[in-house]
Amino acid sequence: KFQLEMENVLNTAQTLLTGYDVSLQRQIRGEERVWRAEDLVYRQHEKEVLLQEQEFMQEERDFLMAQIQQAHVDNARAIWMRFVNRNRTEVQEKTEQLKALSGLAALLAGFALVSFLEFQFTVEENYKHGLLPLFALTTSITVGVEVASAVLCSLMLANILRVGKTYVSEQEEAEFMHRCHVFVTQYRPGDRPPAPERTFAAYWAHRCEREWATAFRLFSTGIPCFFINLALAGWIKFHNASTPTAASLVTCCMGIALIWNVYTHRKWGQYLLQDEDPEQDTEHRLTQPAVGLPFDWHLPPLASAGWRPQHTQEQACGPHEVVRQSLVQTSPMPATSFQPFLASANPTEQCGSSAIGDNLLRLGVGAPHETRNEAEGVAQPPNSPKAGNVRPTKPWHSSCPTEPVAEAP
Repeated sequence: KFQLEMENVLNTAQTLLTGYDVSLQRQIRGEERVWRAEDLVYRQHEKEVLLQEQEFMQEERDFLMAQIQQAHVDNARAIWMRFVNRNRTEVQEKTEQLKALSGLAALLAGFALVSFLEFQFTVEENYKHGLLPLFALTTSITVGVEVASAVLCSLMLANILRVGKTYVSEQEEAEFMHRCHVFVTQYRPGDRPPAPERTFAAYWAHRCEREWATAFRLFSTGIPCFFINLALAGWIKFHNASTPTAASLVTCCMGIALIWNVYTHRKWGQYLLQDEDPEQDTEHRLTQPAVGLPFDWHLPPLASAGWRPQHTQEQACGPHEVVRQSLVQTSPMPATSFQPFLASANPTEQCGSSAIGDNLLRLGVGAPHETRNEAEGVAQPPNSPKAGNVRPTKPWHSSCPTEPVAEAP
């Protein structure tokens, strides 16, 4: 009987323990289901964070690409403004040059004409027969050549004021910007930036230089005739004097002035009439080796006439050219600004456009995780969990500097 009671007690205890174990297992399984559900939610959230980070990095790459393209546009714009300022300076220089020569020629012609009209004298028998014809000849030559020089300078002045603005028109700017785009896309170390094909300097050299030389020679011819005319006027004016002292003094003064004028024209006239050759002192200049963009933007440009790209598009395309072009086309910030830009603080902008993808992937700037790890020599799948893998809180555009570094062109 006692044995039966003990068996019943043991069975009852076993039943209680079994029930407690079953309830405990059910509770543990419920907690595991809740934990797995939370783990799935966390993994889904982690996946979303990874996708957001990849989108952020892609936007950063797009912005950096747009910034590099904008830097090239601003460099081309700065070079165009340099040519515009040079064109304006040359037009102003030639304008002042023609105005000065025209004004002096008109002044001398007026003096000679007034001296001819207002010179009061009566022809007498004791006049020397050669004075009056020489006086009339020098007067007519002075007035004729000076008026011709003044008229020629005035017509040239009107012409350059009309033509000078055509070399900085919208069409010229569009063609120059297109050549700069070709220069950037096909850049090789040692290439020079382009220059406008039509410039006012070339127009002046081919169309106006000879006319300017003619006007200057006419003006220079009239000055000795004017001095000789004044000397003859002294002999005619003082022909009744008891001694030829006054006429001799006038002749000496005019002779000294004529000698000084010949010396001045010999000193400065050849310099004013010689052709402007920008390459005449190249042997005294320092050699400028190619160091790459953006510094090669400031190399001496190519000749203004007949500039053509030095490389074909097939030769210029690198392994990342297709990716670069697609990024530029889908860039969220197109290059539309026209503010001058001479240099950038971002080192990745110092590479050529054909090597942008190579430099970005080599430096790991804006690259996906697997690409950046490969650049660092670490192989890691892009979707592997990482500690602290959260979306950055800073704006996507704050990693790239937007303020250019001011630099002399």
